[in-house]
Amino acid sequence: YADEKKVLCRRWNWSQDARSAVTPETARAVVTIQSLGAAPLEPAVADLTGLLSEHCGAAITVSWLDANTPAMDIPER
Repeated sequence: YADEKKVLCRRWNWSQDARSAVTPETARAVVTIQSLGAAPLEPAVADLTGLLSEHCGAAITVSWLDANTPAMDIPER
């Protein structure tokens, strides 16, 4: 993903750009879950969203991207 000035990362967020690191001060984050095989993503998404909600009080929006929907806009606050 990118902002108007540069690509923030294309994988491995923790090593490519400090601006994409999640810290205790983080108010918004994008988390991606990918599947390279036949394993269903729904259980992983359900586990992650449940944990983020329970332990972080996160308000969560889930969006699905695929070959037919390869991109999405993330609204500003």
